[in-house]
Amino acid sequence: MGNALGTKKTLREQLRENKREINRAVRQLDRERTNLQLQEKKLILEIKKMAKEGANRQRQDHGQRPSTHATARDQVLHDAVPAAGGFAATGHGAVS
Repeated sequence: MGNALGTKKTLREQLRENKREINRAVRQLDRERTNLQLQEKKLILEIKKMAKEGANRQRQDHGQRPSTHATARDQVLHDAVPAAGGFAATGHGAVS
C-alpha cells in the first residue's frame, strides 16, 4: 500500500487511483462493446448481400441451400448469448 518512497498513501489518493482504474476498465469495455456491435452490423450486411446473391444463384442451381444459412445461424447463436457487462459509461462516477 506504499509508494516507491515507502510512505503510505492517503485514503484520498487510494480512492483516486481506484476510481481511475475503474474508469479505464469501463472505457475498455465500452470500446469492446462498440467493436462487437460494428462487427455485428458488418456481418448482417454480409448476410444480406450473400442472401441476395444466393437467391439469384439458387434459381440457377435448382434448390441448393445458400451459404448464408450457416452465416445467419452463427449470427442467431451469437445473439442468444447475453452481452458481457452491459455497463454504460454513465452512473459509474458516483464516487468523487
